[in-house]
Formats: sequence, C-alpha cells, structure tokens
Amino acid sequence: FNTTLKQQLSKPGLTEKADINFKLSSAIVHGLIKDTDVSLITKNGGIKTYQGIDFMMSEKSIVDNLYEFEVLVNALKKIEHHNKFKKGNYSIVAEEPPLNTQQHKLFDQVYKYKSDVYSLIDSVNFDSITDEIVQNDHSKFSEFLSASFNTLQ
Repeated sequence: FNTTLKQQLSKPGLTEKADINFKLSSAIVHGLIKDTDVSLITKNGGIKTYQGIDFMMSEKSIVDNLYEFEVLVNALKKIEHHNKFKKGNYSIVAEEPPLNTQQHKLFDQVYKYKSDVYSLIDSVNFDSITDEIVQNDHSKFSEFLSASFNTLQ
C-alpha cells in the first residue's frame, strides 16, 4: 500500500499543484493540537485533502490516525467556512484489509459512521484523482496559508 501511495504522490506535475506529505502547523491552523502531516492537500475553490492510512497497521495505530485526521478535517472546515470556500473534499486513501480481522472491523465502522466527515477511497480512485489535480486548476494549500496567515488567527 505505502509503495503504491508513494508512486501516486510522485506523479509528474503534482508537486506544482498540491502539497505532498505536508506538515500543517498547529501554530497556523487553529484547532490542531499538534503539527499534523497530510499526504496531499490542494485547493480548487475548496480544500481537497487526502490522507493515506494503512489498514494493515495495529488497531491502535489505525485509530490514532483516524482521530488525528478527523481533528484535521474539523480545523480545515473552519478555515473553509471562515473564507467562504466551496465545500471541501476530505478523504482517506486506504486498501480494504482482509475480512474477519480487527482492521476490517475498523474499516467497516469508518465506512458506516464517518461518511459525514470524510470518505474512503482506494488507490485506484486516488490515481484518477491525482490525474485530475495535475490536469486542472489547483493550487498548493501552502500558498493560501502563506497569503492568509494573519487572517487564520
């Protein structure tokens, strides 16, 4: 999974239009308790954020990553609302874990209970999303943060 994600994030032209493996600072993004890494974040009228989570990790690691992403989404939604952006797109990129495992139970719970917060997409769909970002009018979220730092406080 991680190898596939790295390949998709290194697609030619993507780094010009999106921040890859980007650290969002808790000093800048109000609502974050600590600095938070995100796999991909871009802006195209709205904020688009994609976080790779490996559902083969331990149950605790998966849950920690899910909660961290949810806090990030809530903070970004505040920025979205404050700046009157279009509704954002917040997604977890993951592969479905094997059936009858604790990881699969978590995967099902995310699908069932968190669809109002973020979506789950697989690496095939993520590949087409990265193509869309490269081919269309997207800008790095970091450029927005740099230009807007004082208004986010």
